[in-house]
Amino acid sequence: MRTAMANLGADLEATAAANTSSGRANYLRAVSALGRESVFGQTVREPTSRSNPYFAPGELANLSRGLYAATCANQNNPSQVPVGFGNVPCRVQPKFAWGNGIPSSYYPHLTRAPKP
Repeated sequence: MRTAMANLGADLEATAAANTSSGRANYLRAVSALGRESVFGQTVREPTSRSNPYFAPGELANLSRGLYAATCANQNNPSQVPVGFGNVPCRVQPKFAWGNGIPSSYYPHLTRAPKP
């Protein structure tokens, strides 16, 4: 949503030929998706939010089944936006086996190498 607000000026500058006195008309060139997370100023995360800043490698292959979330701690929060949107089940992303001696984890952590 922040990107949409940043691009609003460019979205409103489009013009096309039209049957007007000037021969041109402005139009909106954007697709706006509205949902519970679209409203700014909420004090708690909406129960429909499924954020995950660190997708595991290959995670987008789960797109048709629903992506994993970083946490499901917000799923029982009361909604501050009373709209009738449904929700998808919250599934926490499991630890990923990174290989090469890196411990399985949500995202790879750097650790100090052993002293020689």
